This record gives sequence, structure tokens and C-alpha cells, in this order.
Amino acid sequence: MTIETPDSVRNRAPSPSGTLPPSGVLPPSGAPTAAPAGNRPGEPTAGGLRIAMVAPPWYELPPRAYGGIESVVADLVNQLTGRGHEVTLIGAGRHGTAAQEFVPVFDVPPSQRLGEPAPDVIHAAATARLLESLVVDVVHDHSYAGPLLARGREVPTVVTMHGPVSGDQGEYFGWLGDSVDVVAISDAQRRLNPRRR
Repeated sequence: MTIETPDSVRNRAPSPSGTLPPSGVLPPSGAPTAAPAGNRPGEPTAGGLRIAMVAPPWYELPPRAYGGIESVVADLVNQLTGRGHEVTLIGAGRHGTAAQEFVPVFDVPPSQRLGEPAPDVIHAAATARLLESLVVDVVHDHSYAGPLLARGREVPTVVTMHGPVSGDQGEYFGWLGDSVDVVAISDAQRRLNPRRR
């Protein structure tokens, strides 16, 4: 499966300019090309599921130092591909995972802006646009803002709860309702909020 976005696919030769636009993010005019013909969502592939794995935008995968969620995502990608699944990873910067395709929304991860809403919202909007052209069986989203756009998708979205299951974050995921399936990161977390699988 190939997704063409302006200069953003790292496992392909760069275009003549070799980088994303100065903003460092996929431009609105850079819509991916149509997904290749073939199996439709829900139709099995010979190798297993087609998974769009969405990492947060803050760090590369795997992270060089800090980045617990990114470490979990990188390990998950490697395990899923090792078990025969086709994984398209959407993230930031470079990647060192076994994903068959990698699409960075940000050329350079906006690590210095961690905690600001704009990079996360831009990442969610760009990811939603990219997902429109992918033929996948499931989206597994590890970002914070991305799950807000799951309701408009035809394919199921799974979200991993990487933080507290109560308070504001628990309420946020509760309001998402049945637009996503939320999974816990641990048994202890699941016991704190039984809605998590």
C-alpha cells in the first residue's frame, strides 16, 4: 500500500525539495492520492489485519530518550508486523519501527511544544485526512485529540488509554461514547474504570 503525500513519506525517496513546507506539517493542499484498489475494509488480507497506527506527534518512534507512549506504540507496531499484520504508522519525525509504511505529519516532532493544543489538533486533522485515503480494517489511535474525529469514520477506532482513567481524561473518553473502543494499558487501570477493556 502506498500513500503519497508531499515529501512526507520517509521510506521513499524525497521529492526535489526534500522536506515538508516551512511549517513542518503536511499542507492542506497535500491530500493523499486515492487508496489502491483491492480489498475493502472488513475483507481479510493474506497477512492479517490492515492497521493504521496513530502515534502522538511529540516524539519519534521509538523515542531516543523520553516518550513512554511512543515506546509502547513502537513495540506494538513491531509485534503486530511480526505477527503478519500490515501496519501503516502515522507519527512525526523519523521512525525506526517495522511498520510497512510510515507517514509523518510533522517533519520534526514538536517536542518543545508539548502541552500546547495546536500541534495535537493539527496532527489530528492531518491524520483524519490521511485516513480517508487508506484502506484499513482498524485504526488504533494513541493520540489525544485524534479520537474526536472517529465518529465520522467507517472503520472501527480503538483508543488506548495511556493516562488516568478518572477525572478530566476519564470524562473525555466517556463523552466519546461508542465512536471508539477504549482499551486499558494495564489490568490495574481497567479495575479503576470497568468500561475499559
